[in-house]
Amino acid sequence: MKLSIIAEAQEESINSKISNGMIEINYQSPNVKGYLHAQKDENNPKIYRVIRVAVNPQGKGYGKSLYLSAIKLATQNGLMLSPAKNSTSDSAMNVWRSLYLNNNINTINLKPSDWPDSPRNHKMMNKYPNLRYKDPETYPPKNDIEFWAFNSGYTIN
Repeated sequence: MKLSIIAEAQEESINSKISNGMIEINYQSPNVKGYLHAQKDENNPKIYRVIRVAVNPQGKGYGKSLYLSAIKLATQNGLMLSPAKNSTSDSAMNVWRSLYLNNNINTINLKPSDWPDSPRNHKMMNKYPNLRYKDPETYPPKNDIEFWAFNSGYTIN
């Protein structure tokens, strides 16, 4: 109950909009400063890629609320949210892992052509030598949460 009250209070202080291929989520609160920007993927118009996120204070769940608001907005527009193509911080990766494990969030495994081309993804792919052929038979196991959290799209029921 207490967590749902906090989530509702956080959502009330969030301003969101979608325009010109961009999702913009901002905190409108004197105690929290933060934003999330996502841009429509140039190669797949069904995906919004998170490109910038900042929040202060950190470690209190405010960042995750930004992501959830962005997923909600993308879903309302028939699209999904996904990590950035070029880089993702460790703290953002923690959020993606928690979203991947959240039963209230739908995860859609992206096609290899939509996997982010980033140093993080290259490092993860090195664990699977045959993955470079992008044959579904060589995909990582479903229990490789970090890989699939990074290479999925997210929507809300």
